[in-house]
Amino acid sequence: MRQRHIGHYSQGGIIMSVRPVRPVATEDRLGKVSADMARATLVFSTDTSAYASGDLIADLQEITGVFRNPNSFIEIISATIIDQADQANVMYLVFMSASTSLGTENSAPNISDANVLLGFPKQLPIAAADYVDYGGAKVAQLRNCGLVLKGNGSDTSLYAGLINETGTPTYAAGSLKLEIEYRKH
Repeated sequence: MRQRHIGHYSQGGIIMSVRPVRPVATEDRLGKVSADMARATLVFSTDTSAYASGDLIADLQEITGVFRNPNSFIEIISATIIDQADQANVMYLVFMSASTSLGTENSAPNISDANVLLGFPKQLPIAAADYVDYGGAKVAQLRNCGLVLKGNGSDTSLYAGLINETGTPTYAAGSLKLEIEYRKH
């Protein structure tokens, strides 16, 4: 295959050509070069009673097969919440790499210190301004999240939950849906 010249310059009266440099797939670059994108969805199970400020809307729920292996990393690129109850509530979307519990739904979170260390929770705030009203539903999309999580060493699942920040929303069963786009490393 013939390489194209992309520039010329003169050095001491001799015209020299500059060719593009192609990156070499070395062992230390393979993870960066071969990272692949994926998408996962989850329908949160929720209590149908009204929530108070600070209540756990949905305890951690499992999304299987997210991590390439139990010790690998993922980076969450975007997260979308579809709120079919049309509440547009301010909340935190919580991710953990360990199967544990944040507490009892419709009560304040009460995760133990040991379980916090087990799963290293990461959270994304969802503000009222993040929602777009589509009539019967509201959708919040968080882009460029850059949230990095490491597998827990024993399985390839990711766990997601929701914590109410303010207000007293009421959700029908199955009315909160999550879609994440992520990069496996």
